[in-house]
Amino acid sequence: MTEFLTLQAQTLNFTLGRPGQFRVSADGRHVLFCRTSDGTSNLSALWAYDVADGTERLLHLPDAGRVSESAEDRVRRERQRDRSRGVTRYTTDATGTLVAAAVEGRLTLVDVLSGEVRQLDTAGAVTAPRPDPTGRAIAYVSEGSLHLIDVDGGNDRVLAASPGPDVSYGLPEHVAAESFARQDGFWWAPDGSALLVARVDNSALPVTYLADPSAEREPPRQLRYPFAGGPNAEVTLHILGLDGEATEVVWDRDAFEYLLAAYWDEHGPLIAVQNRAQTEVRLLTVDPATGVTTEVHAEKADSPLPVRHGVPARLAGGELVWLAHLDDARRLLVAGAAVTPTSLQVREIVDVSGDSVLFHASSEPTEVHVYEWSAAGGLRQLSDRPGVHAGVRGGGTVVLASRALEIDGVRTVVRAPGRPDGEIGCLALPTDPVNVEIFSAGMREIRTAVLLPRDPELVAGPLPVLFAPYGGPGGQQVLRARDSYRLSQWFADQGFAVVVADGRGTPARGKDWEDAIWLDKAGPALDDQIAVIEDVKQRYPQLDFGRVAIHGWSLGGFLTALAVLRRPDVFHVGISGAPVTDFRMYDTHWAERYLGHPDEHAEAYDRCTLMRDAPNLQRPLLLVHGLADDNVLPAHTFQLSDALTAAGKVHSVLPLRGTSHMISNPRIAVNLRLIELEFIRNALGIATPA
Repeated sequence: MTEFLTLQAQTLNFTLGRPGQFRVSADGRHVLFCRTSDGTSNLSALWAYDVADGTERLLHLPDAGRVSESAEDRVRRERQRDRSRGVTRYTTDATGTLVAAAVEGRLTLVDVLSGEVRQLDTAGAVTAPRPDPTGRAIAYVSEGSLHLIDVDGGNDRVLAASPGPDVSYGLPEHVAAESFARQDGFWWAPDGSALLVARVDNSALPVTYLADPSAEREPPRQLRYPFAGGPNAEVTLHILGLDGEATEVVWDRDAFEYLLAAYWDEHGPLIAVQNRAQTEVRLLTVDPATGVTTEVHAEKADSPLPVRHGVPARLAGGELVWLAHLDDARRLLVAGAAVTPTSLQVREIVDVSGDSVLFHASSEPTEVHVYEWSAAGGLRQLSDRPGVHAGVRGGGTVVLASRALEIDGVRTVVRAPGRPDGEIGCLALPTDPVNVEIFSAGMREIRTAVLLPRDPELVAGPLPVLFAPYGGPGGQQVLRARDSYRLSQWFADQGFAVVVADGRGTPARGKDWEDAIWLDKAGPALDDQIAVIEDVKQRYPQLDFGRVAIHGWSLGGFLTALAVLRRPDVFHVGISGAPVTDFRMYDTHWAERYLGHPDEHAEAYDRCTLMRDAPNLQRPLLLVHGLADDNVLPAHTFQLSDALTAAGKVHSVLPLRGTSHMISNPRIAVNLRLIELEFIRNALGIATPA
């Protein structure tokens, strides 16, 4: 029973050995990617696929015994939920043939054409290195300061010096990296003559602490955290010349305190800023000489506007590329005109070059496809089979990475003009097909997946039911890809029917669907989990809805505890991992995007605060939390536990020492699932098999 769990933990859910982080050289001749040497090693290496002959070349495999990282890089990996080691992120010059990466805490340069690998001596541990587009110098961050070094290793100098631990240059602030997924903090001018740099000052943020009571000699970790309703980090932008001369970018930061995105092309710098209420976005051009900004586009709504990825951008002729909700569809806009139909929900922009745009979109929310739009050719779909597809391109070469129910791992196809399709190898360990059915349930057509045991004798039932939701924005679960269901299939094989449902608030269903949870992340989310039950009952009469469990992590942990507290008639046991129990204790941008500012919408926070429901507990509830979690702070779980104790309600708490929001210790990952299984069985009166 533990063989699968052990392999899943050791292989990071069978992602080791998969190619990823694709980049295509400007001439289309080389595809760069990261991949471990096999399906069990977590040491990621840099590879190149040569389009002409279809061969793969290993460019750099770090020394396993020397792999380390800077404190800044450790934070970056946590924000991106990156658990691998070695070359996990890299950047290139404009040609795509000079690679820079932070490896072993050192600045590593790779020449794709010659294969030469060099490690430069720098002033300190390196994070976020990026070559200038011309390939003459590398900018990087060390201890909060932005540095510049020539590619030959000479002239290492500080462009912007951090005055202390609360101020950094060239790195995203917490909400940028965690809430709207901006991982960059500086951007090069196309000619390499200057940089656009973010300065982040966290000094106004309150201090909280992460402590491990079992480690009596370890001091608590101090953390500045942007609690909902409180201050944000102060983010300013500066144009930095290569001599360090700085010009501040000027916009109304009091009215628009969020820097959503920045972009610099041949037409100059372009930034997207957002107000605190997230109901307005402004696109501003920047004069590099003076820092003066000019508004080129504005958007305003009655409810918060969603974050768009990959925009703003511009075509070669300067036409603005943007995403906007029109007729309840997220549509691609070029020069202010919608160029995609209302039947398509655009998820993100991948590449803008020449007169064309490469993007990901869905006409059916359980699938993601790759599309290209160009002024000359219009709209065309590049991926075809049902599944989840992603694409990158360069110099006429397109890379399509595809996941599907019938694909084990990832199939990566390379398409180049005049050549037969090539394929980049996937070395991940093989897995068995999953026994899943995906359908639309109820009047709201809630996309639902049901997994049954693969043992025909168990399928006949009666089967207890296990709900496995995330249940909100940013966490779509029901997808036509095998790897979405591996853990749920394991639970199903233990004698359960596992139900996964994407209710209101999940992506790719339009703004009305997303806005349904505005000012109430609890009610609609819980209602939609219950709404699928009638449909599931009719399809699977062997399911026993007198024995129903629910488990989830993060927002899924919140929904799990909510379900057990508010609907004990439906849900009979819950395991809540890293739950957000009070959104006042979560970060500003994410919490306020859905519940508004606490000072203006206190009732929204009250209706979503689990502590108020603590006296209602009637069912077994296990709370699990990592003591090193700096995303959902451990205080969430302990405050709910305190409220339950004060109400005299028996419950269980499992603290995980040294564990962040992602579980990286394989032993903990394996045994946690076994503990969950035993807890559920005991609560539902299911005998443990011999």
